[in-house]
Amino acid sequence: MRAWLSGLIILLTINLTLAEDETKTSPADEAISSAINVLEGKLEKTEDTLSQAKIHRAISELKAIREAEQTVEQLNAVDFEVDPTVLKNKFQARTIYEPKVGILTLVYDFSKKDQLLDFTTDNSKAIVMKRSLIIDGSDHVTHRVKFKSFTVKGLWGLKTMRGGEILSTNGSHLGVGGLNQDTLYLGVPDANTISKIIPPKIRLGIIPFEFGVSPQKTAVTFGSERHTHPTVKKDDVHQIVLDGGTEGYAFSRLTISGVPEPKWFQEFLEAE
Repeated sequence: MRAWLSGLIILLTINLTLAEDETKTSPADEAISSAINVLEGKLEKTEDTLSQAKIHRAISELKAIREAEQTVEQLNAVDFEVDPTVLKNKFQARTIYEPKVGILTLVYDFSKKDQLLDFTTDNSKAIVMKRSLIIDGSDHVTHRVKFKSFTVKGLWGLKTMRGGEILSTNGSHLGVGGLNQDTLYLGVPDANTISKIIPPKIRLGIIPFEFGVSPQKTAVTFGSERHTHPTVKKDDVHQIVLDGGTEGYAFSRLTISGVPEPKWFQEFLEAE
């Protein structure tokens, strides 16, 4: 798989170089879209979960490149200095900050128990074990960062689809469950919830997922399923919540990325 992914990226890079001077109906966008179509075709024929996760990651990164020109104008760099050393010491995750666009990225491999300190546990029995964050049924954890927009992605370990959500504190959510434990939900505050019965092969096991909320749209990818809905409450501030459902879930290879709320971010960095 690495061979064709590498070839695809090389082809994409060539097309981007040739097209970088275009401003309308960009050939670069066409090249990226073609690459995404190829990957999505491969995804439909791929059954291995880890391979699916790699393809999903590649698709997400290509979509981020394609949408960069549209989103960069909407992302605000903060008007105060962000010291990389101070930022690194504030989190237990691997930390990346892009000052030009104001994006903070936190990568959790859950190789250390201290990574749980970046979450508020509210007396839950969540633990870090075997490179996973384990959350018991009826428990939840909340990430400490307050975001204007965010994306969270990783691997979700399900024994069964009995409730459980990845959600924002504003009510936006990716949920699983249903009467027959076969339904995926995308909830958007002040809008109708989207629900879809999903294929049996992604109802249990280790499923790659991505959930994001921006002022423009709320989107979810779960295995081979992808759904989007226009965001209604565009100015809300978000904290990410991971919920254990009825019987508990495991989360691994978690990446959280987004634009922190500026006032909270400055106070957080300045706090002793």
